[in-house]
Amino acid sequence: MRISAQHLIGRMTLFARGFARGGATYVVVGVLLGLSMLLLAVYSINVFVGYAYVTIGRVSFWIEKPLEAVARSLAIASLVLALISLILLTFTLGFRPILSISYAALVLLSFFLSPPLVLIPLAILLIVSLSAMRGCSSCLNGFVMGLIYSIAGVEIVVLLYNVALLAGFRLPWLSSIVSFELCSWALLWPLAIAILLLSSAILLLRFGLGIGGGDVARGSSAGGAIFAVASVMLATIMGLVGYMPTVNSYGAPLNVDWAFYYDALQRMLASSNPFAEAFRAWPVYGDRPLYMILLYIVSKTLSIDPKTLCLYHNIFLFQLYALSTYFMTRKLLGEYIARYAALIAVATPNIASFVYGGFQADLFTLSLMQFAIGLAYTPSLRSLVAVSMLSLVALLTHVYTWVHFAALFIVNAVAMLVLSLYRRDFDRRSVIMMLSMVLLVVVGVVSDAGVSFFLGKLRLISIEYFWNQVVSGLKSLKQLNFHRLWSDMEFYMNIYTGGSLNNPLYWLLFAISTLLTPINTGIISYTYASTAIAVAMFAINPLYAYRMLINTPTAPIVAAGMSRLGKWERTLIIVSLYSVALTKTLSFIPGLKLP
Repeated sequence: MRISAQHLIGRMTLFARGFARGGATYVVVGVLLGLSMLLLAVYSINVFVGYAYVTIGRVSFWIEKPLEAVARSLAIASLVLALISLILLTFTLGFRPILSISYAALVLLSFFLSPPLVLIPLAILLIVSLSAMRGCSSCLNGFVMGLIYSIAGVEIVVLLYNVALLAGFRLPWLSSIVSFELCSWALLWPLAIAILLLSSAILLLRFGLGIGGGDVARGSSAGGAIFAVASVMLATIMGLVGYMPTVNSYGAPLNVDWAFYYDALQRMLASSNPFAEAFRAWPVYGDRPLYMILLYIVSKTLSIDPKTLCLYHNIFLFQLYALSTYFMTRKLLGEYIARYAALIAVATPNIASFVYGGFQADLFTLSLMQFAIGLAYTPSLRSLVAVSMLSLVALLTHVYTWVHFAALFIVNAVAMLVLSLYRRDFDRRSVIMMLSMVLLVVVGVVSDAGVSFFLGKLRLISIEYFWNQVVSGLKSLKQLNFHRLWSDMEFYMNIYTGGSLNNPLYWLLFAISTLLTPINTGIISYTYASTAIAVAMFAINPLYAYRMLINTPTAPIVAAGMSRLGKWERTLIIVSLYSVALTKTLSFIPGLKLP
């Protein structure tokens, strides 16, 4: 029996359309396009940017075109995957086969004439494919699922390698995949910067045009306590893995700041007046006296060796951070999103920065301020008192972090006041919340002035100091140019604290989630405004911008985006985030050779 080409194509089209009704075709196309776009992004940055920073053994290496040996293979693989997806879409969506054939010829011709030219037709393919699937929610879901599967497929292999390494043996047959993953994420550093800038633009569009958002994703709120406990366990594990003898036989410290805390604590222990010494023991005069007093009390009461305490106490701060993230997110976005925020809290680039840098007083105060945010959204007189006390403690443990969040509390109070005036609705809940936020700031300012006035030399860093820093930074804007701004962001993204902030996967999830997260004054103030200000601060004071960025609670936003996905996809994202975070931690260990 003779079968014509037209008949064969017709049968294939019917089969593909039937396959697509269940969304399976779009999942396959999504996987193919996801892999194709990832390979294409890595290939294009390798060609056009041409360098990356890879941190191994706590040393950040500048590498020129790290994937040059496989660049051509990356482009060919991206081509093949994209063309297969185009063929599937041709039969599924009823395109004429001649279009696929013509497009394939164009892509191949452009590649062999000049490989970089292939970016143009492949970018067009992505736009056309997404546009073709635009009217079908299951189609777009398939594409998103495909992207998740593509990344998770690589990260699961990397996670297996890292777990084996922690167990004391290597899997050399996986080392090439691990090397590829390391170099790929490192190469995508311009994408991470671009995404951060894009996130700020998305926020402006959302507020100006009312794009995205909607109601909080609904789901079962049961088992919140289980998720909170699980987050504490994960925080403990992530804090300890860097000190396992299988990967860190000498017990080399991972964080930088332990030496400063040890020196300050030694001076307090040797002083006849340790509490007075707490105000001048730290290199920066008087910015964390209460935190030093707490370390002194713990060391004396529990008879803990000062060096051991300063080296390892930040591990317990990760647990406190996970719990405070859960508490704050539950108040702002509900129990359902809070449990995912708690799970990913210690797998964020924020915590990777604390693992490398230490910043112990900063992390402790950040956790206190997140508890304060949650309490401010619990309108009662008792919470009003608690917020005031937390503000005072935060001011005395790390004044930089207090100033950051005090400013955000004022932003939130003003936003609530404007909203109440617009709605002409001043209910008791809103009034108490606004009072809590204003009181937090007032208590801090009065305490700062009071300590300076009554204790004389035992003064805190004045809040005026920060104002002078901002004014100085604004004056430097006269010399600002795009090259300097990009160079500063490049340094703090790739080199400072071992490139801990360079996590394109996380920032991509953050950018996407900014379109999905419900808008309320808390989210606007503590995450969106904080992110936008931090990015803008790179033009004024890059170091302050970095510190603001790592202090910004981004996990609730990513969790809100995750909550709209299926259970399997959420699991894959969490596994991928922990795989990247574990690789980061292992790369901070001095002398440890990753593949």
